[in-house]
Amino acid sequence: MRHIHLIILYIFTFFLFQSCKSEKPLNPTKTIITGFVLNLDKHENKNWLEFLHPDLFSQEAPFEQIKIDSLGYFKYEIEIVSPALCWGIYNKWFPFVISPGDSLFLTIDAKIWDDNTSGSVVKGKFIEFSGTVQDDYYKIIKFEEWASDSVYNRNNSRLKNEATKIKSAEEFGKFIQIIEKETLRKIERFGQDHDAGTLFYEILNSEINYRTLDDLMRYWWVNPLENEVKMENVVLNENYFTFLKEYEMENKDFFVVNRLDFIKELQFFLQFQNQKERKTFID
Repeated sequence: MRHIHLIILYIFTFFLFQSCKSEKPLNPTKTIITGFVLNLDKHENKNWLEFLHPDLFSQEAPFEQIKIDSLGYFKYEIEIVSPALCWGIYNKWFPFVISPGDSLFLTIDAKIWDDNTSGSVVKGKFIEFSGTVQDDYYKIIKFEEWASDSVYNRNNSRLKNEATKIKSAEEFGKFIQIIEKETLRKIERFGQDHDAGTLFYEILNSEINYRTLDDLMRYWWVNPLENEVKMENVVLNENYFTFLKEYEMENKDFFVVNRLDFIKELQFFLQFQNQKERKTFID
């Protein structure tokens, strides 16, 4: 296990180094998001919304609560270094992409609070974007709306959870990679049907890439937890972690929340191994 520990430590260090290394300086650029909420008088107590965006430097995805004034207007400013897939929350989740220097304007209908349809991602015409928005942004939004039912639904989550519990590490790795390939094919098909451009594929493929890495990295502790086995007693074959070498983790052209989740899983693994080795040494 110590050999695995050293391999992951090396890859993790390399990953962090490459994330901060750049051929040109990473210059944060102000991005402004403003908007107006229609029919706020019908839901006067819903005078706030939240934005979630990946933050390269803090390695977090902070929720920012934004106040909506009495007239229905709101404004949010952020400094970013690269295009990022972000999420807003106003009763339901809605995805959007921002790039450095963007100026976005959102029109949101407060009647979204009357929407009782299934699913956590907004559907319908409750939210409209205008400003310096590329056409791909809307295609990404449409894909996420569609994917919330066809890809990221509860049934698929249940199957993944069951696989984490009952499958061996090798079986689970193959299972997750099959899911990744199927999802990438759906992204490709959806993009072709909607004449999507480069940004669409880069953002969504990155999201799936890091979602897969996060799932694979979580197995070492979720499997024993689900089976009521002490994590200290679980020893994975060193070959299991070879998946870390198969992904372009140093890409810094865009950011997704799943990337940060994956980094935290790596950190958790290293911390656990350090504590385990320290305890063994003391004992």
